[in-house]
Amino acid sequence: MQTDHTLLRTFLLVAQTQSFTKAAARLGVSRSAVSHAVSQLEQQLKLRLFHRTTRNVSTTEAGEQIYRRLLPLFDEIDIKIGEVQQGFGEEFRRSF
Repeated sequence: MQTDHTLLRTFLLVAQTQSFTKAAARLGVSRSAVSHAVSQLEQQLKLRLFHRTTRNVSTTEAGEQIYRRLLPLFDEIDIKIGEVQQGFGEEFRRSF
């Protein structure tokens, strides 16, 4: 099964902020777009990732396990992308 990394990043941000609204603000999208992305991911995984109330959101046990496993992977991806960008940034500056 392939899952869009954008859905996973959205999930991570909601889990970190414990808020669809805060995650939406940080992503620069609507709250409904975040809610839709999380619902899509839950359907793909066939798992409920969050407990939702009108005021609160918290990870389910499955959501917490996925969060703990994904966060270090995405942190490493961000580091590697930064390293590549830095290397090519130096190359880009030297070309002028």
